[in-house]
Amino acid sequence: MNNGSGEYFFGLGRGRLPEAFARRVDEVARRHGATFVNPCMPGEDYRYWFAAPNRGHPFDQATAAAVHAGLEAEELDIEAEVARCSS
Repeated sequence: MNNGSGEYFFGLGRGRLPEAFARRVDEVARRHGATFVNPCMPGEDYRYWFAAPNRGHPFDQATAAAVHAGLEAEELDIEAEVARCSS
């Protein structure tokens, strides 16, 4: 998602992740110039997303793809972890 104000958001989802897991995801994201956050949003519960500088196409998509590939290489599946923690 391009918000037009300098940041590119991607990988949006809902759910709370364990702090250690979220820290590992953030470490992978930072290697590719992005960050990962998992805040509790007032009235909405926990959400998560990645943010990176908005450099436009094709750079934004390349950053997102690199982060996702890094997560896959380290076997960090966010949706599976959210589901595991919710059960």
